[in-house]
Amino acid sequence: MTTIEQELAARPMETPVVLYRENVLPEWIDDNGHMTAAAYLAAFTTAGDAFLDYIGLSTKQMEATGFTSFALNSKISFLRETFKGVPLRFETRLVDLSTKVFHHATAMIDETDGQLLAVTEYLEACVSAETRRIATMPAAQHEYLTAMLAAHKTLPDLPGVGEAIAVRHSKS
Repeated sequence: MTTIEQELAARPMETPVVLYRENVLPEWIDDNGHMTAAAYLAAFTTAGDAFLDYIGLSTKQMEATGFTSFALNSKISFLRETFKGVPLRFETRLVDLSTKVFHHATAMIDETDGQLLAVTEYLEACVSAETRRIATMPAAQHEYLTAMLAAHKTLPDLPGVGEAIAVRHSKS
């Protein structure tokens, strides 16, 4: 059994997974006095990278496992503005899974009042480091993600996850 397989087998299931916290940094603030769209993306990327590391599909484990993941699609829904110094918590959940592709979403939460600020979602593929093509996930990662999906199905849905971006027209 590899080190990553041992880690996954021993890891308790977090529901949701919280791996990243950060205060809104001064350089993340724009001329409107709130956090920039680029800063949301940077923060969500850091949280997402921590999640990929946690499930054994990051570039950190690529040499040991022969696999990594590539993003296929992503979206951020901005729900509420936030400001310099606000403490943030990022909660990630698995939304869906196949043997080659997985869908995860992360909520950005203001830790001072518990309000949901934004949600991002990613569709990711397991990729062979050798061929750089989509590949079947290693068994240990797939088994862990299967258990995670079952645990995360009990969580409430995050707004907008799985929805297409569109203009909503009212019928008058």
